Amino acid sequence: MTPTSEYQFPIFISLPEYNLIDLRAELAHILNVLGYRPILSSSEGFPDKTRKLQPWKSCLPVLNHCFVIIIIIDNRYG
Repeated sequence: MTPTSEYQFPIFISLPEYNLIDLRAELAHILNVLGYRPILSSSEGFPDKTRKLQPWKSCLPVLNHCFVIIIIIDNRYG
């Protein structure tokens, strides 16, 4: 599949941490193939892996650099 995006737009994917793991991985893979740069809180280099901040607070600096935010809500929010 040829990437369709000329630029590597950062796209933040927000899902519950402990469920929907397969969906998260598949969505990140598809976005990568399309030429985007998916950002997940479970990704290498994500701010505050030490858990000193609440999860929503550690996402704020990342959201300032993302063009798109994808939020998927199941029976838990994330």
